[in-house]
Amino acid sequence: MKGENILSRIGYAATLGEESIFTAIEFAKNNEFSAIEINLNVPAFFQRSMISSKEGKLRK
Repeated sequence: MKGENILSRIGYAATLGEESIFTAIEFAKNNEFSAIEINLNVPAFFQRSMISSKEGKLRK
């Protein structure tokens, strides 16, 4: 672990203020987080929010 960047092991807990799973992923990517914790109790991540034209995008 000597010399390892600790920030490369820190994830992002997507819970408040998210519009969708896609905005959470984009935020994490833009801020160089290596992981995302998705809380499925957040209304933006409810399954009915995912069923749309974006459904195929989620699978990719």
